Amino acid sequence: GAAHASRIVLDIDIQKNEPRVLEDEQAPNPTRWRGTELTVTVGGAWRAYKARIVAYLRQLAIITPYATLALDFKGSGGTKRDVALRFERRTTKVPPMPRTTGYHPSAVNELLLEQLLRKTTASTLVQFLSKSGALSSVSAALAKRVVAECGKGFRADDDPIDVADDRKKLQRLARLLREVSIFPPPTGDCLSPVGEYNLRLGVEKEVRPDYVATCASAPRVHDGHAFVVEAAVSVGGAGASDEAGLQVFRFANRIPLLFEGGADVATRVAFRKVKWPNYKIDIKREKVGVFVSLVSTRIPFKGTSKEYIGEDATEIHDAVKDCLCRCGLQLKAQLLKRDQAKQGRDRKKNLLRYVPDVASALWKVLGSLDDA
Repeated sequence: GAAHASRIVLDIDIQKNEPRVLEDEQAPNPTRWRGTELTVTVGGAWRAYKARIVAYLRQLAIITPYATLALDFKGSGGTKRDVALRFERRTTKVPPMPRTTGYHPSAVNELLLEQLLRKTTASTLVQFLSKSGALSSVSAALAKRVVAECGKGFRADDDPIDVADDRKKLQRLARLLREVSIFPPPTGDCLSPVGEYNLRLGVEKEVRPDYVATCASAPRVHDGHAFVVEAAVSVGGAGASDEAGLQVFRFANRIPLLFEGGADVATRVAFRKVKWPNYKIDIKREKVGVFVSLVSTRIPFKGTSKEYIGEDATEIHDAVKDCLCRCGLQLKAQLLKRDQAKQGRDRKKNLLRYVPDVASALWKVLGSLDDA
């Protein structure tokens, strides 16, 4: 580690979605400590939300097994009410940093396009479309083609501000960008999924299952935004639930979602679309955990609570179902071996039950032969 450690206090500019630095200072680091420590102070009704807070941290430990999480609650009535929790990390492998990207043309509406046109430093419309970084998947040749297809009144050297000021031009350009299908789909390098390896480690660390399978989808597109679905299915273990049944854990950009789970696409797919008996999984007799993580440049939440994703997001629905079915196939092979081994043990046990009677019968037969 370095001779000095940085201490930074910040909050978030919710309009720009950027950190706002309040304090930035250097402190001596005599032990040469190395790493990153994040401290968040929160006030609230501990008695009412204790179970939710613990569940949130535990699920966060599953989806971020590369981080050590600690909770230190100080009660007002003395040390008897203090609570200390700690979730140790299992790996040092951190997900890759996402690459900064622009909006895909199919994700741009009229209001957003106007904002981008007014903020750009590009001097021409073609440069704005292809080189400003505001949009992705638009080459110079495609930009010129778009301008030509916009029709009368559009020129390649139009000033972006003039286009933003002209309502008809703005509407025409926004509609064309969303409707044409000449642009390549967005890539997944702007995303930062946790990875199958880390997801498996997180489930194993916190749930301790007997069997676990993981799967990740290839980058797909919903409403012009790239997304990746990662899923894990666990069977057995001490941590998934105290009772047999199917339990679904949901994550959006590595944030646990605790509320309104019944309406979420992951819950609907897990309970209604996946035929678990086909994979030798009996959700009525076994403890089954389903973990679904969605990573995207835009999470299509329903409602203002931002706690669940609707089933009408077809592309996401299909990706979740595909991942869970692939996990089921992996588990099927393991569970078949388990069932075969159990059948072998049961046969052996049944045979051993008759050994004393068979031995006694043989002893009598042999004794009668000796007497004869």
